[in-house]
Amino acid sequence: MSRSLDESVAALPGVGPVRAAAFADLGVHTLGDLLHLKPRRYEDRSRLRRVADLEVGETALVTGVIDAVRLKRARFRRRSYLVATVRDGDATIQAVWFNQPYIRSQFRKGDRILLHGKVKSYRGLQMVAPEYEVQSTDDGEPEVEPRARGLVPIHPATADLRPRLIRRLVSLAIERTTAELEADPLPESLRRRRELRPLADAVRALHFPVDESDATRARDRLAYDEFLTMQLALVSRRRGLRGERKVHELAHDANLERRIRRRFPFSFTEDQERAIAEIRADLLSPAPMNRLLHGEVGSGKTAVAAYAMLLAIANRSQVAFLAPTEVLAEQHMRTLGGWLAGSRVKLVHLPGGLPARERASRLAAISSGKADLIVGTHALLEEPVTFPRLALAVIDEQHKFGVAQRQRLREKGTHPDVLVMTATPIPRTLALTLFSDLDVSTLRGLPPGRVPVRTRIVENRRERQVHEAVREQVARGRQAYFVYPLIEESEALDLRCAETGHERLRDDVFPDLRVGLVHGRLPASEKDAAMDAFRRGETQILVATSVIEVGVDVPNATSMVVEEAGRFGLAQLHQLRGRIGRGADEATCFLLPGKAGALGRRRLRILRDTNDGFRIAEADLELRGPGEVFGWRQHGLPEFRIADPFTQLGLLEAAREDAATILTRDPKLVSPEHERLREKMTREPGARADLAKVG
Repeated sequence: MSRSLDESVAALPGVGPVRAAAFADLGVHTLGDLLHLKPRRYEDRSRLRRVADLEVGETALVTGVIDAVRLKRARFRRRSYLVATVRDGDATIQAVWFNQPYIRSQFRKGDRILLHGKVKSYRGLQMVAPEYEVQSTDDGEPEVEPRARGLVPIHPATADLRPRLIRRLVSLAIERTTAELEADPLPESLRRRRELRPLADAVRALHFPVDESDATRARDRLAYDEFLTMQLALVSRRRGLRGERKVHELAHDANLERRIRRRFPFSFTEDQERAIAEIRADLLSPAPMNRLLHGEVGSGKTAVAAYAMLLAIANRSQVAFLAPTEVLAEQHMRTLGGWLAGSRVKLVHLPGGLPARERASRLAAISSGKADLIVGTHALLEEPVTFPRLALAVIDEQHKFGVAQRQRLREKGTHPDVLVMTATPIPRTLALTLFSDLDVSTLRGLPPGRVPVRTRIVENRRERQVHEAVREQVARGRQAYFVYPLIEESEALDLRCAETGHERLRDDVFPDLRVGLVHGRLPASEKDAAMDAFRRGETQILVATSVIEVGVDVPNATSMVVEEAGRFGLAQLHQLRGRIGRGADEATCFLLPGKAGALGRRRLRILRDTNDGFRIAEADLELRGPGEVFGWRQHGLPEFRIADPFTQLGLLEAAREDAATILTRDPKLVSPEHERLREKMTREPGARADLAKVG
């Protein structure tokens, strides 16, 4: 089969180095990329208007003959502008383009031209920077410009790539790749069953549809292709892991179960029990576990993970617990240390920045096997850290680690069990995409006694009321957080910041109270001291950035004030809110919008109206997209070119079902009907293909 789809876009006539670079900025490198450059919208240019009938303010399509073309100089900023006077019968309209003198050569007096744009009034009718098509040249032959009438695609454009040029290049690319497009990678039986149009038809209709329905059917077919490619990689990876065999074998009996449960000073919730049963079955299975544990803020994920750790350690194995920040690692050390007090489990913390002698001592304990449970951040991934009997790797806030980092931890053992956790509930749409290669355990319920946090939106002009409410809580012996989006003042952003806020609260608002400060740029010793002082109640108010977003557990904190709340994402605000209300007392989160725009205020209203983390995660995904919410690229997944998991969930589920069916019948895609599909898989961007190897 020819590989014309892999040909560089620079092979098209008129695409030199400058335009090739502009295409690269749009993610377009090959003809295949160009054919998957989804139009931002379509404009209906089917209705041709007479210039004499135009009204100011409308967007219209007109045609006429060029009467004159003049390049003028503006009196300010050294700007030039090109004016073409276009006559339609007795009426004229001026088309104006600023700072584009190079297009003058395209216009000649007497040429017929098609204009599309918004009608303005300045010394007569005018269109500024309209879309245009020269419909005739001096030799009388029409200049072909694909789809200037009817439903016209408007592609993402740049100064060097105008929509009209992109349409022409797309048309050329379709001609050049026709043979390859007609060799459809999807088996005909699958296309019929899913009512999907042939690939060649879909590509043409994506760019040059007959109507909106035609464009929708084209997008569905191409989106399905992207979903299917991803699901084939994920399903293949999942089955590959199940085909591996662990070198460590774990045993379990009633006596061990009693010993483990005695370590926890509480009973597990129904959801926790279900998750424990799922994880225990994985740990006792000969195939390595590859499971995601996610759930509501405060639902007890760490306790479930600790159960798994103790089961592995009781079988004389090692456990590595990877956290994204030192603050979170320290919190886990305190929590685990409390549960393991009096046990024979050797708990080792491996933070960054240890003195050389102490670091060497801890590394020796790990490499000799004397350390049972090792907690750390990225330091665990470094070369000197070796685990002679690693059976379980637990990765907390796993979306904050890249694919390669997770793989390095996995390679510290021989097919170890892997449990990844996230404090952010995963919407179903992402569970089917980002984590389809993982088994999933979900915690929805909260431990008994937890009272939902009350959330209030308070305008900044009324912040004195918030300060009075906080002071009232402190007078009752409670504590409070003040959270800011920035550490220090920024010239670029006119926002309140933690350092200035700390000074103001300490010196002016609460001069009689003890006000601490913690943020990510503080030295580790200062950060730990600030957190410990707040944890022990020595500090009544803690000013912080989002460094306290996860892992911080101070049951006595019942108030949180989020400054410039509109600057935070929904899921992040929900995480921050989860730092309070961790005891039996009612807690309140005050959101001060600051300079929040309409979208920011919409997020705040959603947070005010619900405490359901799953609903919040869905809303955050809808508002910001998966790339912003979960660091899409970090997972090794390029952004979809056509598909949208949020709006095309039905297609995604169909692709997942079909991928499982295809790989059950033909695991290596070697049958003749899957030959083109296999070749398509090899052509996909490398990061997607890597999903077959890396989780």
